[in-house]
Amino acid sequence: MNGEGKKPAELKKMARCALKGKYDICIGGTLVQWLVLCGIWAILMIPVVLLIVFGSYQAATGVLIIVLILLAVTLILSYMMSVGVLKMCYSISLGQKASMSDLIFAFTHQPWKYLGFGLMIFAINLFFEVPRVVLEIAQSSHMYYYSYTFAAAYQIVLSILQFIISFIVLLNFGQTLFILMDHEEKGLLEALTLSKDMMKGHKLRLLWLSVTFAGVYLLGVFSVGIGFLWALPYMMCTYAFFYRELKEYRPEIKKTVIDDFV
Repeated sequence: MNGEGKKPAELKKMARCALKGKYDICIGGTLVQWLVLCGIWAILMIPVVLLIVFGSYQAATGVLIIVLILLAVTLILSYMMSVGVLKMCYSISLGQKASMSDLIFAFTHQPWKYLGFGLMIFAINLFFEVPRVVLEIAQSSHMYYYSYTFAAAYQIVLSILQFIISFIVLLNFGQTLFILMDHEEKGLLEALTLSKDMMKGHKLRLLWLSVTFAGVYLLGVFSVGIGFLWALPYMMCTYAFFYRELKEYRPEIKKTVIDDFV
């Protein structure tokens, strides 16, 4: 099929039906993820605070290194646990039982594949962040003179480019994590290639599906993040049903590792 399939409203309805009575496990998983990360960050920040309060000026380099390490650890944990929440939602879409143990799914099932995908996304975003940092350093150190108009235009152009590139990556490789969950025997590059092939003729569908979540996303933002406890499982489960529909168009991948347990 080319561009055909269920409409966003149908996929969302399927997600709501699947999540009925099961929101608690997804909300609990997301909440545990947030609490664990906040707890780890708070504990690991203690030595940083001590260095700032009691350390000398020479300790500034050491503090910066510690902060960067903490940031890297937190980002990795956050990403890997978010894969676990996605696994919960995918299992629910299949009518299977989700559990809190799914939170560590990415850590126990060939983690290098999931880390590799996460690093790819991180590298794309970093590519656009570096020019921003360079501009800010140049402005703060008065190395070069930039007008506020130029600086604002520069930031806007970078943001637009980052948004476009990120969406292109999503439209081509957005099914990669689902494929890795389904097929443990496939490598990351193979999963990326398969995701790109699966999305042929369906990119506009995924784009429109993502656009229809704008209101849900804004609700999460305006609720100071609390709304995301409900919004994220809803969105993830909807994307899971979208992926399952794409699988029906590819007979060679319809049978999966997860299907063997159904």
